[in-house]
Amino acid sequence: MKLTRPRTIYNQLLMAFLLVAVPLYAVNLFINMKGAEQNKSQIASSLQFRVSSYIDNMEEEIERITRLKRDYVMDADLLQLSTISEGLNIFERFRITLALQKRLQIMQMSSSLIKNTGIWIPAIDRTITTYEYVTSIDQEWFDILSRHNEDRLLITGSRLFLSLPYPGRDVVNKELLYLLSIELSTEEIIKSMTGKRTFKNEGSLLLDIQDNRVIANASQIGNTKEIEHFIADAVHENKNSGSGFIQVENREFAAYESSDYLGLTYITFIPQKEIMGPVRLYTVWFWILSITSIGFIFLFSYWIRRIIHKPLVYLVQSFRRMEAGDLQIQISHDRRDEFGFLYERFNNMITRLVQLIQEVYEQKINSQKAELKRLQSQINPHFLYNNHFILARLIKAGDNERAYVFAKYIGEYLRYVTKDEQDEITLEQEFLFAKAYANIQSICYTERVRIELEPPPPQLCALKVPRLILQPILENAFEHSLENKLTEGILKLSFSQNESFVSAFIEDNGDDLDSSVLEHIRQSLHARETSVGEGTALINIHNRLRIKFGDESGIQVSRSSLGGLRVEIRIRGGSGSL
Repeated sequence: MKLTRPRTIYNQLLMAFLLVAVPLYAVNLFINMKGAEQNKSQIASSLQFRVSSYIDNMEEEIERITRLKRDYVMDADLLQLSTISEGLNIFERFRITLALQKRLQIMQMSSSLIKNTGIWIPAIDRTITTYEYVTSIDQEWFDILSRHNEDRLLITGSRLFLSLPYPGRDVVNKELLYLLSIELSTEEIIKSMTGKRTFKNEGSLLLDIQDNRVIANASQIGNTKEIEHFIADAVHENKNSGSGFIQVENREFAAYESSDYLGLTYITFIPQKEIMGPVRLYTVWFWILSITSIGFIFLFSYWIRRIIHKPLVYLVQSFRRMEAGDLQIQISHDRRDEFGFLYERFNNMITRLVQLIQEVYEQKINSQKAELKRLQSQINPHFLYNNHFILARLIKAGDNERAYVFAKYIGEYLRYVTKDEQDEITLEQEFLFAKAYANIQSICYTERVRIELEPPPPQLCALKVPRLILQPILENAFEHSLENKLTEGILKLSFSQNESFVSAFIEDNGDDLDSSVLEHIRQSLHARETSVGEGTALINIHNRLRIKFGDESGIQVSRSSLGGLRVEIRIRGGSGSL
C-alpha cells in the first residue's frame, strides 16, 4: 500500500491536535471580542446616563431659577421705584435700592450657577446689580434682553442670561417698567462639568443648539470643529441623544444629549485608548498567549515527529526495501519503547524470512530435479518402443544391411540415453544426439523425407540445456506430420539468437495440420500440465524449459511457411546465457 502524506499518522495526530486547539482559540478570540464590545457598551451606557443626568439637573436648576425670578417681579419696592421714583426723597430711594440689592444677593447665593443679577429701570435710567448702582442703562444690552423670550436662555457669545421684563410681552402697548436679568456663570458650569469626570482624560463641552457654538469647554481640546460637525449632523438627523466615535486628535468616544428647553447640547468624550485600555491589555495578553500557543504547537509537532513520525517512517522505509527484495536489511536502534519492540521483531522477521526462503529454494531445486528425472523417464521408453517397431519392420523386409546400420545407430542412441550422469548437457551435444536420431529416421523414410539440420552457431554450442529437448520434437514431426507423406517431405532444424532469447526452430510441411489441432496444442501448452503420459513430448519439454529458465521460456507453436507445424524452442537469456 502506498503511504501518501495526507494519510500519515503524523498528519492525523497533528490534525487532531489542531481540531482541539483551533476551536478553543476561536472561542477565546470570540470571548475577547465580545468582552471588548460589552465593555464599550457598558461605558457608552454609563457615559450616556451621566450626560442625561447632567442635562436633567441643569434643566431643573434653570427651572428653579426661573420660578425664583418670577417671584421677584412683583416686589413692592421695585414697583414703587419704577413708577413714582420722582416723588421719593433721596433717603427713600437709597433704602429701596439697598433692599433690592439685598434681595438680588439672596437670589445669586441661591444657586452656584448665577454669576450676576441685575434690574434695569428705564424710569430712573439706572441699573441695579448685586453689588453696584450704575448711573445709566446700556441701551444695546437692554434692547437685547427685553426682546428675549423670558422662558428660554439667552445665549450671546459665550454668555448665558435669563431675563424677565415687566410688564410681560403678553401685555400689548404697555411701557416697559423694568427688566430683571440673571447672568449664568460659565466658569461654574465648566467646574460642574469637570466634577462629573470619571476618566483621567475625559472632556466635555456645552454647545449652543442653534449654531453649534461652544459655550463651555471643560477639556484640553482647542479645535472643536470635528465635535461641532458631529453634533450638527446628529441634530440634522433629529437625534437628541446618542453616542459614537469622533476623530478628534486621537479617536474619541462621545456621548451627547440636547435640551430644547435650554437650547444647549451637552457632550462628553473619552479617548478610545482609555475606554479600550483594559481590553487592549487583555488583547495584548491574548496575542502573547496566541504566539506562545503557536510555539507550543510547533514544539508539539516536532516532538510528535521525533518520537512517532520519524521512527514510523524508518520502519515503513525498511518494509519497502524488504518488498523491493533487500533481505539483508537490519534496523539498528537503541530505543526501549514500542518502536524498539517493533524494530526487534522486524529484524527477527527478516532473519526468519531469509531462512524460509533458503529452505523453499532448496526444496524447489530438489523438486525441479525430481521433475526433470520424471519427465526424462517418460520420454526414454517412448522412443525405445518406436525404434524397436522400426527395426522389426526392416528385419521383416529382409533389408539386412540397413537393419545392421539401423541397429548400430540404435546402439549408439541407447548408450547416450542410458548415460544418466548429468541432467543437463551442452546445446552441441543435444544437437549431435538429435542428428543421430535423424539418421535413424532417414533409413526409415528413405527418399520420402528431406532432412535439413543446421548446426547451432559456435557461440551457442556451450549453452547448457536439459537433455532431450530436440529429438522428441523431431520424432513427433515424423510420427504425426510426415508419417503419411509419400514424397517431398521436408523437416528443418535451425537456430537464432537475439538480446533476449536463444531459439531453435523445427518445422515441416505436413499436410494434416488443422487449425483446431494447432489451437489445441497451444491450449495444452498454456495449461502447463505436468502429470502427462506418453505422446505428450511438447508439453514435457515445455515444462522442463520453464522449470529451468523461467516462465518466459518454453515452446511456442505456429503454422510453418512450409505448410506444416512450426515449433519454436525458446530459451530466456540470449547472449547472457553463455
